[in-house]
Amino acid sequence: MLVLSNHQKIKTPPVTYFDDELNDPLARAPKILLVEDSLIIQIAMLGILQEHSGYIVDVANTGEEAVTLFPKGFDLAIMDVGLPGIDGIEATKKIRELYPLNSTPIVAHTAHGDEVIRKKCFDVGMTAFISKGDSLEFFNQVIADVIGGGVAV
Repeated sequence: MLVLSNHQKIKTPPVTYFDDELNDPLARAPKILLVEDSLIIQIAMLGILQEHSGYIVDVANTGEEAVTLFPKGFDLAIMDVGLPGIDGIEATKKIRELYPLNSTPIVAHTAHGDEVIRKKCFDVGMTAFISKGDSLEFFNQVIADVIGGGVAV
């Protein structure tokens, strides 16, 4: 109900969301799969991605979980390269093999920013590369560019 300044009351209809609106990327915040095994980094990334940027974020703790969760309709995945068990490179390779029609971008996130690791990431189908030592500004820009259809970094 809306109350106007002259005390008139106007009934406003309830807001109704239809399933197709909730699945429409333009009608909701982008949905991100964060694949990270470190609880400390998960907490920091959730603060950046959800609270600061308003993204919807699901977390996978392992590469195996990422492979299982990937087809659930994400706009972007941020993949730690140094995961225990199936690492981020192997998880990305499996994702690209199992879901060849799914073109969801996968951004590598790693403490090891050397060119050998970077090349391996791009070779298995990752879209962009962020080193854990990069600035927050650079991180946010890469995520925004990739979600917006920007080029690999």
